[in-house]
Amino acid sequence: MRLGQLAVHPLIDGYAVMEPVDLFADVTPDELRRENLLNADGLLEFPYGGFLVLGPEERIVLIDVGAGPDPDFFPFTAPRHGLLPAALSGHGVAAEDVTDVVLTHLHADHIGWATVKSDVHFSRARHHVHGEDWRHYTQGGTYPAIRAHLAPLTDRMHLWEGPGTELFPWLSLRAAPGHTPGSAVAVLHSGQERLVLVGDVLHTPAELRQPHWHGTDDWDPDKAVAQRQTWRAYCRENDAPLAGPHFPGMHPVHADD
Repeated sequence: MRLGQLAVHPLIDGYAVMEPVDLFADVTPDELRRENLLNADGLLEFPYGGFLVLGPEERIVLIDVGAGPDPDFFPFTAPRHGLLPAALSGHGVAAEDVTDVVLTHLHADHIGWATVKSDVHFSRARHHVHGEDWRHYTQGGTYPAIRAHLAPLTDRMHLWEGPGTELFPWLSLRAAPGHTPGSAVAVLHSGQERLVLVGDVLHTPAELRQPHWHGTDDWDPDKAVAQRQTWRAYCRENDAPLAGPHFPGMHPVHADD
């Protein structure tokens, strides 16, 4: 899609299939069916990946990078996986062309292509993540797989702190703790137009109607609910579409849809 001077493209890396309880802690199958979220086998099925933003001054930005080539890194990976490099190439972009990688948070299905076999995949890019998430996932022994996966980026990661930061005049990052301690939302803007990339603040547009649903992996479920309500209100007030890497087709929706 076009947003003024920006071009924004979804990059699907693969598809996840999981039991409802693996994503939603307290939502019944009947509630999920009413929102058309279950497949014929009663399972959730949704994409994961990232967004390519082509900006001014030859800035090429990725916002989240999928689960990567190893199907064991993200345990819910379906047979279709590891698709992000081909999707990126389809827009004429190679890994070494990427100037910036923004990680909305550090769950496996958002960081997979950050490193491959202990090498930084986007070798020329500056990587960005909120400091709260970096410390939570890479310090201590609670998340050894994520810590090892991100170790090659230790000296290259830009940690931003506090409520928000402006990476470029057209890209702001806003702290949205709840799903993880340092979850973030990326706000793209060109003139009066805005697009909100929500990371996992919402896994599905149904949560615009059901913001009270608790996620199984939410670090702080009540804060996660509050963030969904906050960003729903923001998008309504600013007439801003929003998109997430698990939305159907990764396409943007409007908060009033």
